[in-house]
Amino acid sequence: MLSVVAVAGLIIPTQRPRPAYLFCQGIVLMALTGMCVFAISHRLPRLQRLSKWLPIVMVTLLLVVRQHYRSDGSARPLLALYRRLAPFEAIFNRPDSVFLARAYLIEIHDYVGHNYFTSPLVNFDYRILDKAPADRRLPPFLDQQGVNLFYVGEPLWQKLSANLTHRAFLTSPESAGSKILAGRDTEAGRWMLLQKR
Repeated sequence: MLSVVAVAGLIIPTQRPRPAYLFCQGIVLMALTGMCVFAISHRLPRLQRLSKWLPIVMVTLLLVVRQHYRSDGSARPLLALYRRLAPFEAIFNRPDSVFLARAYLIEIHDYVGHNYFTSPLVNFDYRILDKAPADRRLPPFLDQQGVNLFYVGEPLWQKLSANLTHRAFLTSPESAGSKILAGRDTEAGRWMLLQKR
């Protein structure tokens, strides 16, 4: 455990702060805390008598305590987005793929596309749509930006549906030269993944 913690001394001053980089240090701290609690409880006879009930209490807690996250992933937007896009890994992995998504560009680029080192990060989030003219069709603007994969989530769906010019693109993307790869109506809202032909 000390050899794992020694690496944390190099990571902290040299890398950008991300919890995943110090995951091993967290395990060591939990183990150290557990050893301290064990040492304290070993000296108190009352706590020693309760030790045989501890496994039963632990299993009961696992069954009784509510899960923090819902199983559908709605409380975890990145997980929900990953599950929707993961089946199209081969398309995202192409060197010419440029996608437009709500957020999490680096995560999609890495987790779905697996092309961190093979293609540059030239993808966009919904902020780029602020530059799109409201009175003109959306496909020519996307073509101008080089976007060939377009993820439409619920908030954007509502925004585009309110605009008559963009509503036609949502209802019939094939007429604008895009193919629907996937789409669904869920409790959290509608979503659709489009690919430029």
